[in-house]
Amino acid sequence: MKKSFASLFAFLLVQGLFAQSNDKLLSYVQETLYGGSNEVNFVRLKETSSISQGEVGAFISATIFDKGINQVAELSRTQDELGFTHLKYGIYQKGYLLANKLINAHCKNGYLISLNGDLVNLQESQNGFDLTENAALQYALAKVNAKKYKWENKEEEAHMREALNQADFTYSPVGKKIIFEKEGKLYSAYQFNI
Repeated sequence: MKKSFASLFAFLLVQGLFAQSNDKLLSYVQETLYGGSNEVNFVRLKETSSISQGEVGAFISATIFDKGINQVAELSRTQDELGFTHLKYGIYQKGYLLANKLINAHCKNGYLISLNGDLVNLQESQNGFDLTENAALQYALAKVNAKKYKWENKEEEAHMREALNQADFTYSPVGKKIIFEKEGKLYSAYQFNI
């Protein structure tokens, strides 16, 4: 009896947490699965839901993200042999990609069937882009502390420009503004390929 009560209490608590963070999504959901930290990572929509494949991005942005600071953009689209179309969405906050955060949408016959991935309303980044790109690069180079970098090999860069027929090809690192998660909080940063 105690075990049943505890299980029921845990189920209701998790459902309550899901409802608080995803009220808009809840009315569409038939089945929900949770990850290790009790965050929703899969939902199967009710058969009566009629979200067309073309509306999926707007649906995700409107139902999962409630403050308008987070949006999704389609990164890729594939079709499998069973007739499902799989859409991969990147999550953006104020126009900047959230590193390692994705939502996958699965559609059949032109309609959304299920979602999986980072199905939580992410909070705003803890900081802004206070450093310049050059200052961030200097910190990154100090951290890597290599003896030689690929972009210092001018002969190889020249060879690649010719081989790729790209006059502007370079290995020089260019900072990309991203937002990443560390210990449950989001931070703004520059990402370099060094």
